[in-house]
Order: sequence, then C-alpha cells, then structure tokens
Amino acid sequence: MEQNNNQKRGLIGLLILAVGVAILLKNLDILSPEISRYLISWKLILIGLGTIFLFSRDKKGAGILLIVFGGALYLKEVFHFDYNFWQLFWPGMLILAGVLIIFHRRIDHPRCHGEGDFISDEDFIDEVNVFGGNEKSIYSQNFKGGRVLAVFGGSTFNLTHARLAPGSNTMEITAVFGGMKFIVPEDWSVRIEVTSVFGGFTDKHRLRRPNDSSNPTSELVIRGIALFGGGELKSF
Repeated sequence: MEQNNNQKRGLIGLLILAVGVAILLKNLDILSPEISRYLISWKLILIGLGTIFLFSRDKKGAGILLIVFGGALYLKEVFHFDYNFWQLFWPGMLILAGVLIIFHRRIDHPRCHGEGDFISDEDFIDEVNVFGGNEKSIYSQNFKGGRVLAVFGGSTFNLTHARLAPGSNTMEITAVFGGMKFIVPEDWSVRIEVTSVFGGFTDKHRLRRPNDSSNPTSELVIRGIALFGGGELKSF
C-alpha cells in the first residue's frame, strides 16, 4: 500500500513538473507553436491522470475512462478526425458501465465498511487523492501521523476515537487545488506548520485540559504546503 502511494506521488509530481516546464518553455518562446500545441494540452493531462489512477486500487475504472476519452480527443486534435466529445461520451459511459459490472471485483476493490465512510485501525495514514476523496474514521490507539496528498480532491479524517502515540507525531500534507479536514479530540495538542501559497490551513479545534485518559506528552504536528488549496482542523 505504502509503495503504491509512493509511486502515485512520484507520478503526480512528474506530471505537475512536466506541465510547468512545458508552459515555461512556451512562454520563453523556446518551444515552437506547433510543438506547444501537441505538448500543452488538457487532453494529455487527462491521459496522465488516467495513468496515475491505474495505480489506485479503487480508481482503475476512472483511470481507464480518462485514458480513453483523453486519448480519443487528443487523436482528434492531432489527426483532425471528424467527431466530437458527445459522440464519444455516452457510448463510452455505457461501455465503462458494462466493464465495471462484469469485472468490478477485479478492477476496483473498495475498502468501505459503511456508506461513504472508511474505517481504519492503522497507526499511520498514507493517502493520495486526485479528483476524488473519501471519509475515513481512524480508531488507532497509537496514532503516529501520516502523509496526505490532495490534488483537485480531498478527504475527511475522523480521529475522535483515536489516541496519539507518545511524543511528537507528524502529519505531512500536500494540498494542490485540493484540501483535507482533520477532526480530532478537543484535548489533543496540535501544532500547525503549513506553508500556504494562495491557500490556507485553519485551526478550529478547541484545546482543553487533557483528561486522565489522554497522554499530555503527546503532540500532533501538521506540516506541509497548501498551494491553491488548504485544510481544516476541528473538533466536535
């Protein structure tokens, strides 16, 4: 699981890097207009995201759909084929629906234990969300933090039933046009060290004196970057 998410993080980083470099070269007139036309295209971004989704356990169907539609539209632009988006969309949706119905156990493996809510007792969160998200309840009694990447998506993590591990526990976040929400007990000590660029991370949780069952020496540190995105820390 961790290796799978590391691969997705690497691919997402390469995709964003490639788009940024291509736009920079275009703006500096290093790339010719003809090459820029083929390299800087939202259809290629769809294909790239679809490829990333193929590494997800629960988004392979969406990955196939993005690759098919992105590829078809890109080929139309390059070779000037005579068809439009809607001629592809509805047949493509029906084909995808049929594939998912027949092979749903092989393509997607949902981890949901309730309606829209994922349950986990893992001590470490490792999440990658692109154009999607979920809600996860954490029941770990030795929670050590984790890593969360959100690109045009986001998730909610309910930690009200969890307990922090002794010492300092770090949550590394990266939000790019996306976000995340952490719901924590009121008596948790949380320190936010998030760098925001056209984004932000808000702290709405109410710190109160720890009760006898909590560990006063435990702390959660949320650090990372929010680029055109952000997050929220709150308690009920």
